[in-house]
Amino acid sequence: MVQTPDANLSQCMRFLNGVSTDPDIQEFEMQLYISGKWQNTEESMPVHNPFGGSVVDEVSIAGPDEVEKAIVSAQRGALVMEEMHYWRRSKIIAKAACRFYLQIYNG
Repeated sequence: MVQTPDANLSQCMRFLNGVSTDPDIQEFEMQLYISGKWQNTEESMPVHNPFGGSVVDEVSIAGPDEVEKAIVSAQRGALVMEEMHYWRRSKIIAKAACRFYLQIYNG
């Protein structure tokens, strides 16, 4: 289904505000996002709904190598973000959240 830009923006804003009830979001595969790349590991664990206890998904478990890569990447990113004005950081985060949602919703 192709959405208009206004519909996409509306969906994105509902997602950012935590009110999206779109069932398509449940189809997203939970992966680790490290250094700009989505990845899975050999081990995973269930994610439980805190209200009913049902299993809602599986998520990869980060091992020592993934943790080290994530820490190094976060340290590099922190140096860049430290020099950036707060309004620019917030705009980047909001834009990334919208792109993430639209990627999930529109496949």
